[in-house]
This record gives sequence, C-alpha cells and structure tokens, in this order.
Amino acid sequence: MTEDEFRLFAEKEGYTAPEFKTQPPNAFFDQHAHKDDLIAFIQDGEFIVETDKNRKSFKAGELCIVEAGLVHTDCVGRDGAKYLMAWRAAQTPTA
Repeated sequence: MTEDEFRLFAEKEGYTAPEFKTQPPNAFFDQHAHKDDLIAFIQDGEFIVETDKNRKSFKAGELCIVEAGLVHTDCVGRDGAKYLMAWRAAQTPTA
C-alpha cells in the first residue's frame, strides 16, 4: 500500500483525515481499547499490536486495523515508528 492508497481508503471508508505520528524506539502502550475504529499506515519502523490471542507486527507499507473495543497493547520496534493514523465511529457488525 502507498500513502496515496491509504488516504483514498480512509476517505472511502469514512475515516477522519489521516494524522502523522512518530513514536520513539521501544515505546510501549499498556493494555487499552479504543471507542472508535483505528487504521494506521506504517511509513517507517515497526509497530506491534498484541491481544490475548494474537501478536502482529506491522512494517513500512503495511496497514494496521484495530477495531473499536479490542483490548490490546502496542509497542514500537527498536528503530521507532512513523505512521499515519485515522479514526471513524465504531461500526456496528451486520448480520
């Protein structure tokens, strides 16, 4: 995925305008959940999302999706991370 593709995807899917973020090496965010859906496009470095059932590493060019209410921790790789992130109101699952 490219940055342009990410921006188009975010707009099409109803997310806010993407914001640029940076995190220092080895940053850690304790267990939490978001009230809204989150997407992040990793531009540089590594971002790791871990739940009680899964651990997923995201690197440059990859899309990270965290649904509202998902309890997780986040950590950043040894080189830090640069990414774009966007939010949207939680989506109600359809039957």
